[in-house]
Amino acid sequence: MKKFNLAQIIIHFIATLFFMFSFQKFSGLYNIDLLNLFNENGIQNVLHNMDKYKLNNEDIWKLTFVTNTSVLIGILFAFIISIVISFRKKWSILNSFIVLVSSFLLHWFDILNWFLKQSLGNFINDLFLRFLLAGIVLSIIGFVIFLSKFTNQLIEQQEKKNLRYR
Repeated sequence: MKKFNLAQIIIHFIATLFFMFSFQKFSGLYNIDLLNLFNENGIQNVLHNMDKYKLNNEDIWKLTFVTNTSVLIGILFAFIISIVISFRKKWSILNSFIVLVSSFLLHWFDILNWFLKQSLGNFINDLFLRFLLAGIVLSIIGFVIFLSKFTNQLIEQQEKKNLRYR
């Protein structure tokens, strides 16, 4: 078993991104009333007139906290899937840790913020349905990337190449 497998790192990283995005979208369901308020009245208007909309700093803090925490939960969820797959396929878990650390760092330094804010399902006016649909679709894509025969064969081919060059 070779420790470093670039194919596994890239494929599992891409799957992890989809789980990060999906968990971030699902977090919108928790704060749907506030997000609807932002959508209907504009973020700046709502933030400058919080008394008018019966909001306080705790409401805004909850939105931020839940969104950021959900992305971290998405990273951990993807990491657990990656570890399980690595154990079952007898691949090195070092690659899963590389994906975990790189995903966490990209989130920590806010490098993926633009991608996370893009919305799948913009054609749907209802925010609840938009976030639900986006979360489901992105989760399905993440699972497909992790579990598809094609991606696992790519990783296996890289694993075999690595063994040949030992």
